[in-house]
Amino acid sequence: MVGFFIGLKLLKIEKVICGTLVDGSGTIKVAHGVMPVPVPAVMQMRMNSEVPFRQRADVLTELVTPTGFGIIKCITDVFGGIPGNLVVEQVGYGFGTRETGSLNALRGCLCNSLLSNQRVTQEQDQVVLMETNLDNITGEQLSDATQVLLEKGAKDVWTEPIIMKKGRPAYKLCLLAAPTKSEELVKILFAKTPSIGVRQQLMDRKIMQRSVKAVETKFGNIHVKYLSYDGFSKISLEHDELLDLARKNKMAVSELTNRIMEFVQNN
Repeated sequence: MVGFFIGLKLLKIEKVICGTLVDGSGTIKVAHGVMPVPVPAVMQMRMNSEVPFRQRADVLTELVTPTGFGIIKCITDVFGGIPGNLVVEQVGYGFGTRETGSLNALRGCLCNSLLSNQRVTQEQDQVVLMETNLDNITGEQLSDATQVLLEKGAKDVWTEPIIMKKGRPAYKLCLLAAPTKSEELVKILFAKTPSIGVRQQLMDRKIMQRSVKAVETKFGNIHVKYLSYDGFSKISLEHDELLDLARKNKMAVSELTNRIMEFVQNN
């Protein structure tokens, strides 16, 4: 099990999300004889566990092994579907040999939490600008609300210092979102902040087409964003990745940025 945690660290996996575990039914023959499905070890690990689990009556064999259940129980941070703020970068499959009557495979997805890493092919779209004034919120509450809004699909979130009536210092919490996300995000604003009203404005937006590619350099791997609009093009790098590589290579971020940009432009 330690090897799995080391592997997650080496792969820089920050969070593991798993869907509902699906087992078969009936019985299975093992070294200890014929056992019911789910097998006793799996049933034992399910005790007082919040791991979502269901059985398929049409599959008369074991789909969830004790080892598999144990791994998922130990390394999983969140159970459920892929959140809307994640971009799927890689997909892989592990195939089993047992006949189950359907596809016998485990699928794993490598996701990135940056919506900015999503491939964009159009040059214009529409977004909703949402704003609310807050004069009775703590910095901690504001930070928490910002994080939740980003996790739930806001394209960008920021705050602006303002002065409200009677000279009270306050914040204007602003965000951009797809029109289809506006109602969900309004409810989050009401639930996570003291806001009692949210202003909304539908806006046309010009955007650069973009794609993201993982590039291997002598300093380490980094994601490069290729942007273009009406014949004009440029590239950009993620600051968090630059900061991490700069620390590992004991370089200033500005120097590393110049070196990587030069490498990418020449290759």
